[in-house]
Amino acid sequence: MHAQYRTIFVVDEDERALVFAKESLSDTYNVIAANSARTLLLLLENIIPDLIVLDIELTDMNAFRLIDALKRSEVTENIPIITLLKSAHPEYEKQISSYRATDWLVKPVTKEMLVMRIEKYLLAGVSIFDSHRA
Repeated sequence: MHAQYRTIFVVDEDERALVFAKESLSDTYNVIAANSARTLLLLLENIIPDLIVLDIELTDMNAFRLIDALKRSEVTENIPIITLLKSAHPEYEKQISSYRATDWLVKPVTKEMLVMRIEKYLLAGVSIFDSHRA
């Protein structure tokens, strides 16, 4: 499938981050923005994205529980999830791995970083954590 037909959900409470993601990705992908975990869950009732970019610091739901729920569902278990962090923190890396998120980026994210990471997982279909799993 050509990249322009791929759908990416971007979940972030920061409106500027959502605008940045749409401006950075809309030429190549169908980008759907959500400003909360609840909005993401409502969207998932009707649309299954090819990838989710998820800010880890949501206020309406614990992001790690959200990732866990998505990875436990047969419908969403194989969707790559790239998490966004405000800072690099070893505990976050451990949690992201244990909850089976695909990868993470530390904010601020450049367009190039975001595009490169998304393409990596949409084209390869692998997680950085795959090599760590038995």
